[in-house]
Amino acid sequence: MLDLGTSFLASVERDPDALAIVDGEMRLSYLQWYDKVSALAAALRGTGLKRGDHVLTAMQNRWENASLHWACQFLGLVVTPLNWRAKADEIDFGIEDAGAKAVFYEASTEEAVRLSRLAQALPQFSAEALADIMRGKAPDVVPVADAADWSLMLYTSGTTARPKGCILTNEYVVSTGRWYIGRGGEATYHAGTERLYSPLPLFHMAGLTLTPIAMMLTGGCLILPERFNAKFAWRDIVACRATVLHYLGVIVAALLAQPETPDEKAHALRFSMGVGANPEQRARARDRFGIPFVEGWGMTETGRSPFNTVEPRH
Repeated sequence: MLDLGTSFLASVERDPDALAIVDGEMRLSYLQWYDKVSALAAALRGTGLKRGDHVLTAMQNRWENASLHWACQFLGLVVTPLNWRAKADEIDFGIEDAGAKAVFYEASTEEAVRLSRLAQALPQFSAEALADIMRGKAPDVVPVADAADWSLMLYTSGTTARPKGCILTNEYVVSTGRWYIGRGGEATYHAGTERLYSPLPLFHMAGLTLTPIAMMLTGGCLILPERFNAKFAWRDIVACRATVLHYLGVIVAALLAQPETPDEKAHALRFSMGVGANPEQRARARDRFGIPFVEGWGMTETGRSPFNTVEPRH
């Protein structure tokens, strides 16, 4: 199963009552989430969007955005996510470069969408509208995409010019998730029990592919904070009973800079996995928080991230 829709359905069939996603007070089992994704996919199909069309998203980490992503995968739409801080000219660039057929936004990007010249000619959907649609019920939607269909166009950094759109197929995304959960050692994932705290944005390779696909393939739960806040992170990690934390180097540095709290020792984490923390930071974090910080390296264009999951470290 190398297409995303069929892989999602396999998780639903394997354990429909297992917790799939947590976003604040919103908690959805795999079956509940599938019902919402189906309702949204049916509504989007009714707008005339068809397999292979690109859609532009500019939304923060929220369950509506994650649900939109899956609904698009069921329909074979190509999701082009932009940073939710994008300005009007960046939205215009994304629409033109991707050939987008629709725009999805939220309160934080509403003004930029309104000021975008090209967005005015396209169907627009707010996060609130998506939530309203998902309160309804629709017939089950059967995935139409296959392994070779494009799934995402993720923009990489524009160091020397405009950002470059990297095309990722269904097979690429699913196999990337399988690779991520298959490193073993100190980063061994267990089926049906993991709860992954993923503060990375849903326009980032790790936030949109590695962590959600890892949980889908293992029947685990994706914990989706709106954004990372070092002051409250341990409280949230404890409250959500997270077992894995995905980090970036700035996250490790920010946690180490906080005053010690009881929560940082009361957590249920088994390990943290990510990129960008130096050896000294990882050693200090391991001693202080009591878990390994497994360092890796990756990029959007490769889909394979080597991780230091066993001693000796390199």
